[in-house]
Amino acid sequence: MIVAAKLILAVLAVYGLALGANVAQVNVPASNALCYPPMVQRGPSQSDLTADVAQNLFKGRQYRAAARAYYQFFRCSYQGGTPINPIVSDDQQLRPFDAALRQATAGRFLTAVTGLKQVLRALPDFGEARFLLGVFEWSAGLRTDAKATWRATIVAPYFVQPPDSDSAPWVVSEAAQLLWWAAQHNK
Repeated sequence: MIVAAKLILAVLAVYGLALGANVAQVNVPASNALCYPPMVQRGPSQSDLTADVAQNLFKGRQYRAAARAYYQFFRCSYQGGTPINPIVSDDQQLRPFDAALRQATAGRFLTAVTGLKQVLRALPDFGEARFLLGVFEWSAGLRTDAKATWRATIVAPYFVQPPDSDSAPWVVSEAAQLLWWAAQHNK
């Protein structure tokens, strides 16, 4: 019992929450509110880990938490960049994508689906939006649509890598993993 209490106090102390500790308040702009606290501790491969966390939460049917992890993966720059496709660099182009992700984190998956469909009408090469469309379709209960979206992500000609590339784009491999997962779980 004493060991457990000491362990709890040690954990609280690490996070600055020990009894009597002065915890600094961090002012976070509203636009970055979903970025803090990070779902994965900062480190050299934080974005890779955040993507893994997002996929595990999704597979565990924790869809809102998964949406937040995907938001952090795609929109929060902890180390000076995000994995968004370089063709989508204009803030005006990213605003509707960002809005759809925010809708999903609030549990409004059908609204997020509608938003991502609008994004893809304007930017059909935006693979990240297409991948997340499938994630949010699934989260909204649109299983058949999600699988069709992931299949389209895998075979779409605009996702084909240059001939000298040695790997598939991230969105293609992730879509293939979720499609395989859906088939394995007979969903």
